[in-house]
Amino acid sequence: MRKLMSLLLLLISVFLFFGCKSTDEVGFCIEIDDTIFVNESKQINIVDSKSDEIFIYESSDDTIVNVSTNGLITGVSVGEAIITVKASTGKKIEVIIQVTPVVYVDKIQLELKSDGVIYAGITYSYEVHYYPADSMNKQVKFQKSDPNVLIDEKEKTITFIRAGKSNIFLYLEDDWNIQTKLEVDVLYKEDSDVYDLLFVGNSLTKYTYNIPDMVKNMMIKDGSIVYVSYSTNYQYLDQHEDIVQKRLTEFNYTHVILQEKSDGLLTDYNRFYNSVQKYNHLIHTNGAKMVLYQTWAYNYNEIDERVAMHEVISKGYLDVSLAFDSMISRVGDVFMYVFLNHKEINLYNDLNHPSLYGAYLSALVHYKTITGNQAVESKYTPEGISIEAAELLKQSVDVVID
Repeated sequence: MRKLMSLLLLLISVFLFFGCKSTDEVGFCIEIDDTIFVNESKQINIVDSKSDEIFIYESSDDTIVNVSTNGLITGVSVGEAIITVKASTGKKIEVIIQVTPVVYVDKIQLELKSDGVIYAGITYSYEVHYYPADSMNKQVKFQKSDPNVLIDEKEKTITFIRAGKSNIFLYLEDDWNIQTKLEVDVLYKEDSDVYDLLFVGNSLTKYTYNIPDMVKNMMIKDGSIVYVSYSTNYQYLDQHEDIVQKRLTEFNYTHVILQEKSDGLLTDYNRFYNSVQKYNHLIHTNGAKMVLYQTWAYNYNEIDERVAMHEVISKGYLDVSLAFDSMISRVGDVFMYVFLNHKEINLYNDLNHPSLYGAYLSALVHYKTITGNQAVESKYTPEGISIEAAELLKQSVDVVID
């Protein structure tokens, strides 16, 4: 297989001419590389000759270099032979052709041109190094472990569109045993337009409505690249620990959003605090930012009861965010503002789950907290919410969170 591939490669070799070989008296000249490989063929080019001239080609040793009637030379075996080109005028040119053994690739290396740090969303040039450098069989194939890696073999570029660990395999087309692997740990830049979000919570994050998906749609409308994943099958934060630890080991995120069971701050504040403390270490090791998702009070009929629950939740999230210097998405504070000032808008679907309006309001708060944009700048509104209601909710977010 290797010999067959080498022969094919040699037959389609690029012509390399080392100037025009002639004497002043001959009246024509030839162009040909005076070194070829065994089984390689190259054409003798005649230049500066009369159009009616006829040429004859001869080899001093056909067992080393064979030449056809139209001037195609082929290396037969290692050595050298003299090729003579005779014109119909009787004048001739002789050139010594050296035939060398075919050199096969025995090692390849893939070099990614960077300053040492690889960021998602940036395109990097690459170069394939072959050893020995003058080898003939230089056809390679790529194989990658990550669908978020884009390889352009024509432009010789690689783009990583998501952070995390990635492996790129490169192997010789005619001998897969000759291969190399490039291990890359891709990071997100601080000013990147790529958001990779991990939501950790319960049904207040994703149940009646998919709040993470709303956040994603808002960011996409801004032209950002957004990835969203979540763990929402448990009530309390600490119940997600094994799943989250596994994900933070396998993937890199820009933000991890943590949402505790609402009444958990009333019944066991220390449990919440200890959970955040554990996650804080994991999240910072991952390189992501921690965001505390402040929830809202239950939909109690008694206003005083609702306000009292809100105050405990609000203060609890604020205290913990200050303790760990984390970001805080103040959804509960905006919920209470809308409840007190715009009772025409129902934010609840039941006792504690959000209605479409409540879910949209939550997403707006997350959008502003994570991107730093004003809520009124959001271009996404879910179906079922009027333009007037959407604007009122956006303005409410910007009033509470300045």
